[in-house]
Amino acid sequence: MNGMPYWSLPTLITFMLPLIPGRASAQDSRHFQVEELKQGIFAAVHKPGGHAICNAGFIDLGASVLVIDPFISPAAAFDLKETIAQRLNKPVSHVVYTHHHNDHIRGAQVFTDAVILSSQGTRGLIESEEPAARENERKHAAGSLEEWRSRQVTADDILGLREKAEWVDYYEAIVSSMDGISIEAPSLTFEGALQIHGALRTVEIRDLGAGHTPHDAIVWLPEDSVLFAGDLLFQGTHAWMSDGDPENWMKLLDGLALYPVNRFVPGHGPVCGREGIPSFKAYLQAVMDTAKRYKVQGTPPWQDPSLLPPKPFDTWSLRLFFKPNVFFAYKRLVQERH
Repeated sequence: MNGMPYWSLPTLITFMLPLIPGRASAQDSRHFQVEELKQGIFAAVHKPGGHAICNAGFIDLGASVLVIDPFISPAAAFDLKETIAQRLNKPVSHVVYTHHHNDHIRGAQVFTDAVILSSQGTRGLIESEEPAARENERKHAAGSLEEWRSRQVTADDILGLREKAEWVDYYEAIVSSMDGISIEAPSLTFEGALQIHGALRTVEIRDLGAGHTPHDAIVWLPEDSVLFAGDLLFQGTHAWMSDGDPENWMKLLDGLALYPVNRFVPGHGPVCGREGIPSFKAYLQAVMDTAKRYKVQGTPPWQDPSLLPPKPFDTWSLRLFFKPNVFFAYKRLVQERH
């Protein structure tokens, strides 16, 4: 494709970890920080250096608990299971996948008695894409780990040190868990929307369609003004865009802003208020504007070695994603001419 390098999500973000026992005190987990948003509604936010990678959530329905996006690591998921037992002392009845990316689904195997549910589209993507992702790990993870471990970064390069730590952790997780992961496909699927009515509250799960992926669901608590946005929303972190539809993603974010919600849980980054939506929209717009600039210049962005994220996104986590995001947006712009 005109010399454009191929960047696949399995190559860049297939976070996996060893199956190890949960900690004695899961509320002190090194993987995540628990934040109670309202009585019985919790966000479990990834800690830097931990192996949660994405954010999860858990909701007290009354007689049982619903879990959202149970991390990539069974180790982190074990801690999450223990945290739920300690805080709520109720069984987990449902586990929701907001989308098919592996950092949001691989910990589900620890919730052995729960119903795993997702949109029908997300189930189809898990079935079609996970085998290739596993094969990619077997072929490339060990070599990539050694490459990142050997990367030379000076002590004063704070962003470079952080980036190296992120990817060393990532590839160590893959290599050490290669034979230990089982992917739990949803046993319950829905089209459009699904409501779960508990004694304490109603949870509504909506498939909003194409944004970050071809099928992105949100988990909305209409009685509590809380919304778990999955990877439709990032905070302080570069998003992976190449599996989605950036233009429609912007429209979906405009739609999220219309919900009567004052607390949003993003798929990655800290819990935010309504101000988090325009902040992230600005990132998507910056990627698309950068791609448009290269189109006007008539030079493919992968030929520019100086391509870097603009401010303020130059200090965001996972900055490695910026280049493939621009490549993807540029390719879409070029294809529009044909």
